[in-house]
Order: sequence, then structure tokens, then C-alpha cells
Amino acid sequence: MPAEHDDQAPPERDDQAPQYTRYRAGPRLLPGRDQDTIGQPRSAAELAAKWRARITVKRVVLGVLALVFAWLRARTGTVVSAAICHFVFNLFLLALESAVF
Repeated sequence: MPAEHDDQAPPERDDQAPQYTRYRAGPRLLPGRDQDTIGQPRSAAELAAKWRARITVKRVVLGVLALVFAWLRARTGTVVSAAICHFVFNLFLLALESAVF
């Protein structure tokens, strides 16, 4: 019993080259230096200014919250207390947002 598709003609071939999309990588974490040019060493004040620019209030608050959650996890041995603390912090945030807006 032959299959129904045996009597159909094969589809025509398209000899055009397929279209590819080129994806570019994001910026590198540490940019490479050219072999011909070597930059001057940076001063300690210049390096410190770069680090101070990266420290924001949001990063400090998130770091403190992460330490609180880690302390609760280590103290109780379970994530339940950290989850409850997270819930309470979210309620506090909702209360602050409703009071301001």
C-alpha cells in the first residue's frame, strides 16, 4: 500500500544562500589593551573614584538585606524565617509606597 506522498513532486530547491543573523557579544568585563600602546598606571585616587561611583544606596541596602537573610538562614537552619522576613519587608515597602504616593 503506497503512501499518499509518493506521487507528489519534490519541492523546488532554492539555491540562494541562507540569511544568517550576526549576534555581537556584549562589552567585555576587562577591556583588552593594544599591544602597541601601554597606558600609564592609574593613581590610587582615580581608582578609588571609580569604585565610589559604583557604590549606590540601592547596592548598599541590597547588600545589608542579603546579610540579614543569610544570618537568618544560618541561625535557624531553614529558609522559612528568611522567607517570612522577606514577606514583612515587602509589606513594609508597600506601606511606604502607599504613604508617599
